[in-house]
Amino acid sequence: MNAAERATRQQKALEIIGKTFRGIDGELFAAQRVKLIETIDFLEKDYPASKEDEIEALQGLQNLLDSIADIASDIYGIPCLLTEGGD
Repeated sequence: MNAAERATRQQKALEIIGKTFRGIDGELFAAQRVKLIETIDFLEKDYPASKEDEIEALQGLQNLLDSIADIASDIYGIPCLLTEGGD
């Protein structure tokens, strides 16, 4: 693949990513993230030792979703950030 083909592929990828981010429903995304945080908190309080692997996996997803929310907000202006203890 030459440089021009690579640049074209990268441009198409950026267009797809932008379209995906612009399609985010900010209010729904924020509500889903709150529900995930509540689930993690519940597991940490009620099943701290027996659910350690599950909690760690969910925290990884929470971190990924936080990063997505930051990009959606900062670059695409989508109101999906959490307030007070969420983000």
